Amino acid sequence: MSGARRWRAAGLAVATCLILSACQGTSPDGDRVAAAEARKAADCAAAVDSLLVVTQGYLDGVGSTSASSGAAPSPSAGPSADPEAEQKQFARALQDIRGYASRRGCDQEQFQSELTEGLAALSTGGPVARAVLLQLQADTAAAPRPAGPLQPGDDVAAAVAAAASGATVQLSAGTFELTDTLALLRGVTLRGAGREATVLQTRAAGGALLVLTADSVTLQDLTVRRTGDGPGSVLSAAPVAALELTSVRVAGARADADGLGGVGILMSAGSGGQTGPTRRVSLRVTDSEILDNAVAGVVIAGEHRAEIVRTAIERSGQCGVCYLDISDGQVRDSRFTDNAAGIVAGGDARPRIEASSVTGGEVGVQAIDRAAPDVTGSTVTAAARAAFVWTNSATGRLDGNRCVDVEFGIVAGPSSAPLLGENDCQVARGEQ
Repeated sequence: MSGARRWRAAGLAVATCLILSACQGTSPDGDRVAAAEARKAADCAAAVDSLLVVTQGYLDGVGSTSASSGAAPSPSAGPSADPEAEQKQFARALQDIRGYASRRGCDQEQFQSELTEGLAALSTGGPVARAVLLQLQADTAAAPRPAGPLQPGDDVAAAVAAAASGATVQLSAGTFELTDTLALLRGVTLRGAGREATVLQTRAAGGALLVLTADSVTLQDLTVRRTGDGPGSVLSAAPVAALELTSVRVAGARADADGLGGVGILMSAGSGGQTGPTRRVSLRVTDSEILDNAVAGVVIAGEHRAEIVRTAIERSGQCGVCYLDISDGQVRDSRFTDNAAGIVAGGDARPRIEASSVTGGEVGVQAIDRAAPDVTGSTVTAAARAAFVWTNSATGRLDGNRCVDVEFGIVAGPSSAPLLGENDCQVARGEQ
């Protein structure tokens, strides 16, 4: 019986029995040596079965996550599992089972062969399954870590899987074609040779990168983009994820007919996110470019805290940056050009916008629902409808801002109540 068929028959009870060391049994009469060897072979097979059962549970938790979901202004349909808890459980089980197999003296070559066969037959496919498979192969077989920068044509997913948490995977100059979404299950750094020189590129359905770890993932000195007309976002992160971009270009997200996808960077809402005023910065974007994304440049949902500094965001179909739900953070010294709306705050979001500029588009900064953005020292130029629009029950503050070449400066709906300081803008009451 193959490893895949065997583990399906074994079920969860096998994993539980093995991990609790409750499957020892007694040796039958007869040849004790043969019986001991038979018992060891059965236990080693059970170890493979157990690992496959635990892996299936992990995949059931995160494998359905979509790298292309998330449409502004309501992108909370993005990754919603709790990958941190699933990953910790999976790591503990992996450690227990590997330790058990080692103590039992299992044949490592056979163990790895049966494990690889079983993993290939798991019911959940896609990029997360492949990432788990590659990571298991690297961990279990002690695969060598990549030496030197990766070259175009090398398997980036395999190199990332072989890298320990906290490690750096160096990419040389050139274009790296991703045939599927690159799922990141560990906190690693992907560093290129410069955003004009190193390109991670995909045409496949879904997104380019999917971050499913609470450990910080860092991208430096490279471009990540989608090409072609297929729908998908570019970077998608789970509610627990932390992502940092420095000198990175993100481009080319496309939406499907229902408006899903199309986001350059999506920080998703869902279970397992942060709460409270002391939550960490989960997205930091510095000295970067976010260009030509069909729906939004950046969407920050759930409890994420995002800081965007010295970054250019251009030609987004709905918003350059959308802060939603109870997200917060700041945008500072950044430039927005020809986005439908430069910055949108919705839900109960409370971002700070400082010393930034918005040029073109329909609206410079918009606050809706109960949002309370704090906008200071910023300039809106040539917005077709209005520079600043406050509707619903939005509050917050506008102080030290300028309106240039706009018909309407600050437009506040009858239920909104922004605190107005000294702004070089005309003020008008708008209809709800």
